[in-house]
Amino acid sequence: MALITADRERFPNTPWQLVETRHEPGSAGTLETLFALGNGHLGIRGAHWAAADADLPGSFINGLHEIWDIKHAENAFGFARTGQRIIYIPDANNFTVVIDGESLTLAESAVVDYRRSVDFSTGIYECRITWRCRSGATVTTTERRAVGFAARGSLGISLEVASDREVSADVTSSVINRQDQPVEDHSAHDPRRAGRHAGRVLLPVRIDGGDGSLRLSWEAAESGQRVGIAVDHWTSAGHQPFETVAGEDDSSVRYVLAVRAEEPFRLEKSVSYAAGRGVQDAERDAAEAAEAGLRPVEDIFAESREHYRAYWATSDIVVGGQPELQQAIRWNLFQLAQATARADVAGIPAKGVTGSGYEGHYFWDQEVYLLPYLTYTNPVGARQVLEFRHDMLPAAKIRAKELSVDGALFPWRTINGLEASAYYAAGTAQFHIAAAIAFATNRYLWASGDETFREGMGAELLIETARMWSSLGFFGKDGLFHIHGVTGPDEYTAVVNDNLYTNVMARFNLRAAAALDHPEIDDAERQLWEQAA
Repeated sequence: MALITADRERFPNTPWQLVETRHEPGSAGTLETLFALGNGHLGIRGAHWAAADADLPGSFINGLHEIWDIKHAENAFGFARTGQRIIYIPDANNFTVVIDGESLTLAESAVVDYRRSVDFSTGIYECRITWRCRSGATVTTTERRAVGFAARGSLGISLEVASDREVSADVTSSVINRQDQPVEDHSAHDPRRAGRHAGRVLLPVRIDGGDGSLRLSWEAAESGQRVGIAVDHWTSAGHQPFETVAGEDDSSVRYVLAVRAEEPFRLEKSVSYAAGRGVQDAERDAAEAAEAGLRPVEDIFAESREHYRAYWATSDIVVGGQPELQQAIRWNLFQLAQATARADVAGIPAKGVTGSGYEGHYFWDQEVYLLPYLTYTNPVGARQVLEFRHDMLPAAKIRAKELSVDGALFPWRTINGLEASAYYAAGTAQFHIAAAIAFATNRYLWASGDETFREGMGAELLIETARMWSSLGFFGKDGLFHIHGVTGPDEYTAVVNDNLYTNVMARFNLRAAAALDHPEIDDAERQLWEQAA
């Protein structure tokens, strides 16, 4: 947030909003992240609607990914084999507005007034720009967006064009496949930035469009995961589209009309995505599944307002007399909600659904940093994240056998349950992720009193991670239990013996498992865990 606090004229301190009052080039990518919207399942970056004014625009669905074979300089047993990377889903936040022959862009057009905001209390993004056109007309464009919550794959976008005199308007609304478009990457050496695939990723399955509606679907070339999108348009005064074009990489609906003073043109774009297990069956039409989730744009805005009304009633933190801190706290709470609200039984990516950073992977962060927050504000959501980890248990047991340890060894970074870190020293060697999962499980059980989870999934997570620790370490000549060849969370002192953080967390894990009253734990195993701890 340093960009925000460094210029309070441009970014005024408002307790319930992030506001930008002046456009300046050079920080578009950062602001696209700060103004992003999401619900834990679907995310849309806060890019401007004109292509010329966007830096790294895109939309994402949590868990929708492509895979590839990891190439090692020298192969060795136990190395990660399958890379995973979140996919840029076809992006609906694209418009071209041409007034009297002039294409409006922040880069080229004259701007009289500018204000954009994201409202923490409603979850609604708004960008209002007043332009002085070369034809002499003064035109104001207002874009608003919100993601859905009742239907978690829905997105509502509205664009209004108003003028002080009659103008000729040519407005195009597009859906662009950004995954397979060339991208200029300004931080190629940043390890947090996701890479790109060499070949085409999204293979078209259905490409249909007509009368202002689009029905599109694709399948990832290697993972086979499918995504469908349905888009409907509505206009004020019933304007009919001039043309509708459907393509595998660029689909559009175009309106050509006269906009008169006091009669703004309003375009509403209802978008619905479908992805995940429900559309993996080859017989299931992903675009048709997406169509079932279409909702009026105003309904999506109303859903967002209601969701955040309920959220803030239980999650707000009020700090008196420190307005800058108050805005920062609410912005962070807003981001936590956007990363988790409708993730359901899924992990929480390191960047949420605001971008492709860290390739959309799930790390220990979700258990250590996010699960405490979810446990106390949304215990159902916390349980769902733990259920997702439990779904990975079979793969984690196989991974443990590969590395000659007992129990379960969860991947350091993953989307599909397989280890995706190609660098062992800063990946698999961070065994402490097992203790992070046990820590989050134990906290959830303590806070929720969920006995069903304690006796089933929770017990399995604690027991299998404890078994991993007891086999990974050993009792030395000094009579103490040691764990060698591990990397702690700082990652700067890799593959060391008796890392303090790892030892402390392993001890917690072993004690939590030993305290269980569970038929799978015999006296000898319990005693071993207690002695090791």
